[in-house]
Amino acid sequence: MSWFRKKKKETGEVRAVVGGTYVEQEKLPDPVFSQGMMGPAFGINPTEGKITAPFDGTVSMMFPTGHALGLTRSDGLELLVHIGVDTVNLNGEGFHPQVKEGQIVKQGDLLVQFEPALVRSRNLSPVVICAFTSELSSCSSCVHGEQVRAGDVLFETNAAE
Repeated sequence: MSWFRKKKKETGEVRAVVGGTYVEQEKLPDPVFSQGMMGPAFGINPTEGKITAPFDGTVSMMFPTGHALGLTRSDGLELLVHIGVDTVNLNGEGFHPQVKEGQIVKQGDLLVQFEPALVRSRNLSPVVICAFTSELSSCSSCVHGEQVRAGDVLFETNAAE
């Protein structure tokens, strides 16, 4: 009988933060992200308004307006989740953060509730953009279709050492 347990190795999975249609980086509706200025990115045109944690980590940043947040995984991987394009101009209207900066979250935890219909009614894009803001040593896509559900595995990643 062993008194020691093996430490569970982190899988490196990055899961969909929301259900909807997957959008490749080059097709993102914001040139800052589509041109990779913030790092490798992808988006999801949402069919729902619940943003969930794509991996276990810490909320490293939360915009006061609730339209964007940063997550950091234990291996140092950083992911910026930006809900919609130019949604900062809504000054928080339609965004309801469920977590605070510094909070530890588990994959699948609810991070932000938002109203995609409100965003669309203001002629803004509701596409949820996720950008890897830390260096990656590897990243392989697991997306095999355009429709994704919240929690679907999208990528296998490793942060640069």
